[in-house]
Amino acid sequence: PKVMLHGQVMDITTDNDSMVLSDVYGCCNVSDENTLQPQRIGQMAQMNPDQTTLVLQDAMAAWNGGMGVWPQMSLQDRITAIETFLTELALQREPIVLTLMWEIGKNRQDAEAEFDRTMEFCYKVLEVVKTDPEYSAGWQ
Repeated sequence: PKVMLHGQVMDITTDNDSMVLSDVYGCCNVSDENTLQPQRIGQMAQMNPDQTTLVLQDAMAAWNGGMGVWPQMSLQDRITAIETFLTELALQREPIVLTLMWEIGKNRQDAEAEFDRTMEFCYKVLEVVKTDPEYSAGWQ
């Protein structure tokens, strides 16, 4: 797996020069002794303090006192960026549904409905922003 950190793509590995992966557990499997045992559901990258500082520096540079790329981007460009993000997010529907099931105990039908409802809400908000004259007049 890879992540973007401080403008560079980094491998997530188990060595000390990169990010460390920690196991993530959900609840629960029934063991042979009829007791509940945590179920390993995946791994999550853990950053060291230096890497965390780089993330903070990247965020500060992106904001740049309100003069960064995102804060200076036109409304249309922001909408396009969010639509691109939502398109990529839709490709991750299954892993997100599984995470909802494991992490908060939703059944599949409810987890799928939550994902779909959230995506629908995002697209409806974008549609309002695109068509409502209050937004097309510019930010105040």
